[in-house]
Amino acid sequence: TRAVEIRHRNSIRKSWGNESVVPGVDVVRLFMLGIETKDANEDLLMRESEQYHDIIQQDFLDTYNNLTLKTMMGM
Repeated sequence: TRAVEIRHRNSIRKSWGNESVVPGVDVVRLFMLGIETKDANEDLLMRESEQYHDIIQQDFLDTYNNLTLKTMMGM
């Protein structure tokens, strides 16, 4: 997801991304994010990260052309 897509992440957390969906299996849910713009206010994202502990963010613009960076970050 992108940093601004809080509702999408919450939907995933409540549905197929919920750790309790598969009983007896340890599931780890992580969201890989870049940054939206160099000037973006990320207070909401920091609070969300502190609440759920499932966000990893790196310092690159989260654009289509940088999907390779996001994929490598996940590996």
